[in-house]
Amino acid sequence: MKNSIFSILFMFQFLVAAAQMVTPTMYFADYSRIKDAAGVAKPFAKDPSVIFWVDRFYMYYSICGASTNGSPGSSGWGMGIAESYDLEHWTKVGEIAANSAYSFESKGICAPCAKVFNGKIQLFYQTYGNGAGDAICHAWSTDAIHFTRNTTNPIFKPTGTWNCGRAIDAEIFHFGNKYYLYFATRDPAYVKQITGVATAPDTTTTFNKSVWTMACTAAIVIPEYSWEGNCTEGASIIQRNGKLYMFYAGNYNNAPQQIGVAVSTDGLTWTKPSTTPFLANGANGTWNKSESGHPGIFDMDGKQSFLFYQGNNDGGKTWWLSQIEIYWGANGPSKTPVTALEKLNDDSQITVSYQTGVLQISAPSIQNAKVELFDISGRNIGNYLLQSEKTTFIPILYLKSGVYLCKLNNGVKTLSKKFIIK
Repeated sequence: MKNSIFSILFMFQFLVAAAQMVTPTMYFADYSRIKDAAGVAKPFAKDPSVIFWVDRFYMYYSICGASTNGSPGSSGWGMGIAESYDLEHWTKVGEIAANSAYSFESKGICAPCAKVFNGKIQLFYQTYGNGAGDAICHAWSTDAIHFTRNTTNPIFKPTGTWNCGRAIDAEIFHFGNKYYLYFATRDPAYVKQITGVATAPDTTTTFNKSVWTMACTAAIVIPEYSWEGNCTEGASIIQRNGKLYMFYAGNYNNAPQQIGVAVSTDGLTWTKPSTTPFLANGANGTWNKSESGHPGIFDMDGKQSFLFYQGNNDGGKTWWLSQIEIYWGANGPSKTPVTALEKLNDDSQITVSYQTGVLQISAPSIQNAKVELFDISGRNIGNYLLQSEKTTFIPILYLKSGVYLCKLNNGVKTLSKKFIIK
């Protein structure tokens, strides 16, 4: 009996250890801010926001204040910049530091929201460490690395008796003829984190303080369920099937924070289709046991989308960023593929692979088809002919790591398939 108990305990410990070794394909952190007493760098990256610009992806994220005691520093927060060609492997390429010349930035800045509007990268971010005085700021860039601050910063703080006057976790979304600025704030008692919204006409090119108008007289998303605790924050918006979907963080960090979904048709009134999290924290022993939080939904091409988020398993001593692909059906988002969206015809199949200069395509139910190849930006990079239903080998110039789309059309059927080169 004793041996059996020891065997069970050993197996449990083995499974926990194995789970700890399993990390997602994207597992990114910044090692520039925290060191322990022995000088060993620690990982820290939070609040991901991703865009595509020119020929690659850029991710903006929060980095904590510098520290040499192994824990995140509380002052001097800033934002990191990383680039990628495949949404999985990221390389840090820059930082955006707080500007001490501005009193509202003196303690730090964080929680970036990057969007491409008006031919520029528009970056919305929050001040850090000012309590109820924190507000939303804005900057812009044409090279994704160097940003010019808006001279009217901070551009937004909420009004009304329903909130404490604070604004953090900015999210900007263009819908109809307006820009919607979603933000997290707290109730007047400074206990509950809640979500509000302001709007600006889409004719604006400046995003200055003067263009924003409060669009709600009460919180539009509040904590309602036990898993949300006293917090709903970090809104991130995408449009699908004529509706707006908000991915949001429920509960405070490591409580655990988990990701939920709300739905709207007007950008102002939101409902939650589920009482449970869409993306939960991991089980004991996993990399995100302490939380899966602060979502950043990335719409790649109007068809594919990826949910970026933060996680850790040590109560916030370190932080990592990861992502999962999101699939869409009539009932909204799903973490698993939706068959009807993967195949345009129920009886059709297509496989695409690429190995050093040769594209291999097999489509049993379609032949004599025109083959169009597109890169991640939607640029056509080749047109070919699929002559039979057997595997066709097409010599093509070397393709870099990235996401591609292969589209087949024979005048009767149209099939498409995404493939990734790592």
